[in-house]
Amino acid sequence: MRKKDSKKKTTTGQTKNNGIETGPLFRGSVWLNGPGEDSGRITEEDVTVKIEKKAEGNKLTVALEGRLDTTTAPELDAVLKDSLGGVEDLTMDFEGLEYISSAGLRVLLATQKVMNKQGKMKVIHVNEVVMDVFDVTGFADILTIE
Repeated sequence: MRKKDSKKKTTTGQTKNNGIETGPLFRGSVWLNGPGEDSGRITEEDVTVKIEKKAEGNKLTVALEGRLDTTTAPELDAVLKDSLGGVEDLTMDFEGLEYISSAGLRVLLATQKVMNKQGKMKVIHVNEVVMDVFDVTGFADILTIE
């Protein structure tokens, strides 16, 4: 006879498995702490990207702040798809971008392909961490980085 598996969420976001706490939640590529915990891991508040757009005629500047990863890349992708019509000069401002994953790189590559057909794209204010990702992946050779 099978024993019934009793899984419950605790108030800290941890999972209890037959009364045993199994640790913090793992969502995508980030660990989420329970309320009030500070273990140095990424919290749910860190799993965001702030996107600011500034349009002037056929020029568009998109400034990013936060993390561009599996969780946040679809949001940027949607914003760019809705905004690139008629844009001939796209500037991606990465001054506030802390991290980029392969999902973020895919969005950049797709955007670069669109802009190759209708104008130009450049990436500015790239920090050392993101630049290392661009170097290792070869994106430093694909993108115009200033």
